[in-house]
Order: sequence, then structure tokens, then C-alpha cells
Amino acid sequence: MKPLINAMQAVLPEAVSAITGTDIELLFSSSRRQRLVCRKNLSQHPVGDSDFGRLLTAMLDYSLGKATGSRNALENLFVTRKQQIVPDAWILYGLALAHSSLGNTPAIKYYLKIVAESLPEWNSKLWPGSHKPIGKTQKVKQLSLCMIVKNEERRLSDAVGPLLGICDQFVVVDTGSTDNTVELARSLGGEVYSFAWTGSFSDARNFALSKATGRWILIFDADMQISMRDGFVIKAWLKKSGIEGCFLPVLNYWGNEKPSAYIRDLIFILFRNRLSYRYEGKVHEQVVPSILRANPQAHFEICPVLIHHYGYLEPVKRELNKGKRNLNLLAAEKERNKEFVFYALAIEALQQNRFDDALALLCQAVTGADIACQPDILAKTVECLLHLGKYEEAEQEILRAIPKYPLYTDLYFILAQLLLIQNRLAEAEAALHVCLQRGVPPGQYSSLDGSGTFRAHLLLGQLYLTTGLKSQALAHLSTALGDPSFPDSEAVLEQHLSSLVAAEKEPLNLINRLVPAGHQAEDALQKTLARYAQKYLGYYRDVTPVNIAEIIT
Repeated sequence: MKPLINAMQAVLPEAVSAITGTDIELLFSSSRRQRLVCRKNLSQHPVGDSDFGRLLTAMLDYSLGKATGSRNALENLFVTRKQQIVPDAWILYGLALAHSSLGNTPAIKYYLKIVAESLPEWNSKLWPGSHKPIGKTQKVKQLSLCMIVKNEERRLSDAVGPLLGICDQFVVVDTGSTDNTVELARSLGGEVYSFAWTGSFSDARNFALSKATGRWILIFDADMQISMRDGFVIKAWLKKSGIEGCFLPVLNYWGNEKPSAYIRDLIFILFRNRLSYRYEGKVHEQVVPSILRANPQAHFEICPVLIHHYGYLEPVKRELNKGKRNLNLLAAEKERNKEFVFYALAIEALQQNRFDDALALLCQAVTGADIACQPDILAKTVECLLHLGKYEEAEQEILRAIPKYPLYTDLYFILAQLLLIQNRLAEAEAALHVCLQRGVPPGQYSSLDGSGTFRAHLLLGQLYLTTGLKSQALAHLSTALGDPSFPDSEAVLEQHLSSLVAAEKEPLNLINRLVPAGHQAEDALQKTLARYAQKYLGYYRDVTPVNIAEIIT
């Protein structure tokens, strides 16, 4: 604990001394009675409400044997900090200490690994495994993390790491790994069970549920990731009453070696552990139908976190042979839920650019599919028509859909693309401005990233370049390229900067105007601009973290 004590002492020594009558190091070596008095004084002092005061209070609780309370307070501090005065590493070090008293060795190792990377000077002083538990461990298991895996040694640690501190049980169902997955899962604290693959994801999921003893279930896959902050948010969400489960927002990335775009959607992976709640379906398995049958009044909410899903990246799909596997499983269960299976098959066909097949399947899915799928079915139907060159049908479909789902920004974005293809520029311009007015659509809609932000700005920039409105083009392109969510800013900039520079009397001013105030050169956009400054203007400087103006002048 000494490294953290020394660090805290260096931040607010005078304020701490005023409250405690001593410095932090002496405080933690004082008697239990003195620490209790200090904690009471701290709770009544304005400093106690600061991030630093909350950290000090949590560490006092730890020293007083209240490891669970200390852990909960530190998790809350990690999520709700007002400023970054208290570094992540300090909080994670405190969490490692708290977990050392609660016996959670995998969480300790994970937190201390991050601390060692952030503060290498602390490395030799980190918790060596000799602390004895000094508080009551939690007997009731609140959250069981359940996974099914096969040959996931390269992805498992990144998926599970941020969740090790919030789950009370880690259930791993292995369906036949031939790599180091099983050993790795055990090293992460997993209870590993072998399960002979039956050709049904539901069978494997339900086997995992049968081993879970927590009050809540969190279903996770090795190709998913979550931030540590959002993990703590999930844990706090479990305290809410009156809900049976939660939908979590997910970003489904797609592209080649690295993500080039994502689709925003919702997944249902957090729910109460009840015997009647079981999965159905061989693939794209669902648990909500069984919950609603058992409890028709079940209340669901959207938990405000973000799951990152990399399973649709081409290397992952090739490695796991997902397309062929999913098609085989779906073909075997058309009788379960015809409309949903048609919808799922259509998605598989779209991913393979088989637009004729996808359109036929979507037409079969639309009549009886779950109402939650209807907006996405309509959007994908129009997308297919667009790719097949059936512009009149596409426009009719989308104009019928917009009144039903006026907040679904993607419908206007697809309409704008359709109008641009037909060179109906004024109508396309109007549709894109509607996209910007609507912004990011509500969470219940499956949405392409940037349909109401940077992608709409990008298309407007391209439209204004076509019509010769250079100043408007510059404004929209710079907004699009400056968006931190834009995955292809360098490539798009290289595509359009040449024509902008060629038409600009003062190209140096153009490049300066493209750069939002305060941006630094380590940003990808800045590096690209610096290269263009060299190429077009003859300037050259090393790209270092300084303002772009210093690079090109």
C-alpha cells in the first residue's frame, strides 16, 4: 500500500493534514480508533466529496477491514470521477488491494498488470500475494459470467479481463478446443466444463446456465470487448429493482484487418438467473421468448454501456468459418421461427453480397418477424434494391417506411444515397440535412455508424464539390474528417484534398482551415495534412505533437 500512500501524500498534503492532524503515511500506521475518527472528519469536510477525498476514504475503509465497501467505493469512483486528478492506476491499485482481501486472484493480477504498465516505478512494490484477507468475503454470488469457447486463446484475455473484478463466478463451457484456451480460462479463474458440440448454440448456452449460481447472468463471447468503466456500470445496474434483464448497445465492427465501420445494435446478454429462462435456436439463439413466456409482464431496460464486437471482421470470420457454419445451422431449423430464420439468412446473404438471395429472404421475413426487427428489415430491403439497381422500387419502399419510423436516421441516409446515384442533387442535399438534424438514431434501431453525423457531412462535402460550392464542401469535409469516430479519415482526405488544394488560391490557408483549433499533430488527420503540406507546398517538418501550423510554416 506504500506506493499509493506516497502518491496521495504528494497531491494534497496540506488538506489532509488539516483534516487528520497528520500526514497520510502516519495516518495509515495509526491506531484503528484514530483512523475511524479521521474517516468521520473526512466525511464531514468538503475535501471528502472530492475525487481525492473519495479515494482516501475508500483506502481508509480497506485499512479498517471493510474490503467490500472499499471495492464498491473505488468502482464507483472509477466511473464517476469529475476530473482526472486521480489516475486510473491509483484506483486500480486500491482495487487490487481490496480484492486481495476478497480472494479474487485473477482480478488482482489483471489490475496490477495495468498498474505496472502505467507506473513501472511501482512494479517492485506491488502486492506479492502475501496479504491475508481482512474482511468478510461475499457469500452470495451476484453475477455469473458465462461463456462458450473453442480455440479462443488469442482473444479470451482481452474479452474477460475488464470483467474479472465484477463477476463472482466465471463459467466457461469448452466445445473442443485444441489450443491453450482451457488452461488460459482456468488461469483467469474460470470454472471450465467440457461439452460435446451438438450443433446447437442454445444447448451449449443452457449447459453454461445450468452451472451458474449467481443471481444475474452475463453472457459474453471471446470476440467481444468492454471497457473497465462500463464493466463497473453493469455491476451498479444490477442493484436496480423491477427489471428482469437488460439490452446492451453493441458496435458490430466489419472490415478487413482493422475495423472500417460498424453497425450499432442492441443485444440481450444480461438477465436474472431463473430456471425457466433458457435459450432457443441452433444459431442466433434467443432467451427473451422464454422469459416472456414465464413472465409476460417482464420489464427490460437498456443498460448504458457499450459492447465492442469484432466477430464480423474478415480475419475472424475466416478463422472460425462463421458464414458456412451459420448457414448450415439456420437451414436445419426453418420450422422453429420461419420469419426470424429468413431474416437471419438474409443477413448472412448480405454479408456475402448475394443481394438477390437476401432480397427474397427479406420479403419472406417481413410479414411475421418480431416487431423489433421490422425497421432493420425495411432498411436492408431498400439496401438490396439499391445494389440491384431497382431505384424506383427502392424509393417507394423507403418513402413508405419513413412515416412509420421518422426517427430512424438511416432511412434518410439511404434515401440520400439513392438520390445521389440518380443525380437528384437538390433532393439528396435536403435528405442529408435531415440526417444531420436527426443525428444518431435511438438505441432500438440497428444503425450504420455516422449516418447522422460524419457520413452525412462527408456526402454533403462530396455533393458541394460536384456543384462547385467549395466553401460549403470544405466546411462539411473538415467536420467529417475531424470526427474521432471516422475510421477512414486519412483515405477520404487523400481522395478529396487534391481537388480542394488545386482550386485554392492560398493552399496553406486551406490546410490551416481544415484543422480544428487545438488539434495535435499525432492525430491521423494532422499527419495526413502534414504530408500534403510537404507534397503540395514544399514544406517538411517531423510530425511531432505540436499544432499543425508549426508543422507547415
